[in-house]
Amino acid sequence: MDDKKKVLSDGSFDPLNIKDVIDPLKANKIISSKQMEGWEKVSGVKQFPGKISKKVIPVNFAHYKMAIVTKVEPNVLVDTHMHEESVFRYVVDGEFELNGMKHKEGDWILVPSKTPYRVVSEIGYTVLASYGVQCGAPHDKVVGSLMNKKSY
Repeated sequence: MDDKKKVLSDGSFDPLNIKDVIDPLKANKIISSKQMEGWEKVSGVKQFPGKISKKVIPVNFAHYKMAIVTKVEPNVLVDTHMHEESVFRYVVDGEFELNGMKHKEGDWILVPSKTPYRVVSEIGYTVLASYGVQCGAPHDKVVGSLMNKKSY
């Protein structure tokens, strides 16, 4: 990517392509890095080859009030549930399936408010999760063990 400044039609400078970011409050379906080819190149952030690599996540984080590092042990099922607000997850380690789509280290996922989703993980994972005003904990009844399920 070149280092030329991107000048907008109003004459302003938008180095991070802010106009192209996803607004969690307007999203109407689950969006992830898996579905966005080239998402890591959405901006002209300066790279330092062989030293520092940067990837911009194209989500507007203004809505989120807190971030929680969540570690999920192996063989955990978080059955279908939803939140009253949009939630964001960045996979730090491990892997899981969210509604059947596998996510691993370096992937991100945005789940809009009131969107049902289910998480299955055989090996466990750690995510950085962002929330608005709620803590984001699923109801106790939806968290279980894969060992007790015949199929998932």
